[in-house]
This record gives sequence, structure tokens and C-alpha cells, in this order.
Amino acid sequence: MVSPWCENGSLAAYLQKHEGITLSDRLLLLQDVTLGLHYLHSIPVVHGDLTPNNVLLNNEKRAVLTDFGLSSMLGDITGFSYLERSCAQPGAIRYSAPELLILSDSDTTIRPDIRSDVYSFGLSRA
Repeated sequence: MVSPWCENGSLAAYLQKHEGITLSDRLLLLQDVTLGLHYLHSIPVVHGDLTPNNVLLNNEKRAVLTDFGLSSMLGDITGFSYLERSCAQPGAIRYSAPELLILSDSDTTIRPDIRSDVYSFGLSRA
């Protein structure tokens, strides 16, 4: 997979460098991330590792989702054979939903889903 270079870096780095960013610009970044998640969930794919470091700002300073290494499918998607049907491995622990971190003696594991992406989004700050 190839993606364009985003010279503004990650959302985390950008916010640290530009502490005086306006509320309207922050809301626009939040909107960008929610639109990206909405698109992923509509096809249906779970990001699985949503953090401010996995959101980049393009040349127009618009947020784009990146790092789909832990993404997984929620249903059948034709033409997307490189994604697993589900992935039990959580992403960054700080942004993972608590239920994904529970170790169980049973063979049943709780898999990331749309709700776990929303939880991760809620912990991110813009």
C-alpha cells in the first residue's frame, strides 16, 4: 500500500507544535476523523488502532486515517482479501477499549468492533 507524504505529520505532533490552534480548526479535524471512521465502518471495516499518531495531516491540514495494520473486516467484503475477518490483537493499550485487554481462560476472545473504534476516538484529543 502506498500513501501520499503528509509533511504536517501526525495529529499528536501537530497539536503539540501548534498549541494555539483555534476551536473551529480542532472541530474540523475531529470532523475529518469521524468522516473517515464513518466510511470505514460503512464498508464494514474496523480500524483497530485509532490513536492521534495514526492520524496524519495532509498538505491542506485535513486529518486522514493511517496505519491499517490491525484493521479487520466485520462482514464479507469482496475484493478485500488482504484484510482478516477479525483480529483479536488490540492496538495501542492506552487507546484500547478495556474489554479488549481482558485475558480469559476460555477460547472466546472479544474482538475489536465499531464500538472499540469509537472508544479509541473518545480518548483521542484534538
